[in-house]
Amino acid sequence: MPTAAILRHLGARAFQPYQTTVSASGAALVETTFRGDLFIDALRPRMVTGQLGARTIGGLKGDIQIPRKVTASTGYWLSASGSPVQSGAITESEATFDATPLIVAPCLIGAYGVMSRLLLQTSPLADEIIANDLLNVLAIALDYAAIQGAGSGGAPTGITNQSSINAVSGTSFSYATSVTALTDLTTANAIRNRRTLGWAASPGVAGTLAQRFKVPTYSFSPIWGGSADTGEINGHLALATNNVPASTAIFGDWSQVLILEWGDEDAPIEVEVNHFGSGFSTGDVQIRAMLSANVAIRHPQSFSVVSSIT
Repeated sequence: MPTAAILRHLGARAFQPYQTTVSASGAALVETTFRGDLFIDALRPRMVTGQLGARTIGGLKGDIQIPRKVTASTGYWLSASGSPVQSGAITESEATFDATPLIVAPCLIGAYGVMSRLLLQTSPLADEIIANDLLNVLAIALDYAAIQGAGSGGAPTGITNQSSINAVSGTSFSYATSVTALTDLTTANAIRNRRTLGWAASPGVAGTLAQRFKVPTYSFSPIWGGSADTGEINGHLALATNNVPASTAIFGDWSQVLILEWGDEDAPIEVEVNHFGSGFSTGDVQIRAMLSANVAIRHPQSFSVVSSIT
């Protein structure tokens, strides 16, 4: 073909540049590399009860009965009267115990899903991702229950729903409000371990108090000192988490929170796989995680719940 004819032929074509967005022009040449080691997990609420000092007791069997003393005995000074001098008798007194001790039975929480057999074509990382998700879901749910469990629908009763906690108004939360929360515990003789005194608050509360000064005028010291997620209030550790209700902060002696777990002490969450369930004919695999646990608050008076914080 003469050169002039070739040029006329090429000039009539619509050329397509090489590019990765069009399959016929280079997209098929782009390699995809699976990087499971860089897996991006879901964002989850922060667990704080353990950091603040709650005690976890595992390996339990049967219901747990915790006896408690209601009132202590009384000490008396001996009268200086009598012969010989200071021969007065001690007044009798005895401690009293709760006729109905704290009895805690396990609550059950689980997570369940179904895996297609086609997941067999994925790397072993897929099984690990699914199992870890179930474990994290139940662990976070237990932390949530310790803080604000409703005590109904099979859930434990958390701190905010205890009947004898100290209630503090958080309207226009000030430094004096934090002192009131501490004073209420002191008045009730409810500080059992000073090393586990601390605050848990919603992120919104942390942000509000981080911008509010202890003394409104001529002060540069915020009520919430430190970073917005881990700080301090009135010299005590303060942690922010979405497991605390909005507009709420909880101050207390966290050693009085018992996280009780039944079953294997080293692995309380049981993860089981069922290859022979209703999906047997399709090859589907059922995976389930179960946890038997409950929460016991030894002294509800050891906590002050500050609500409606503005």
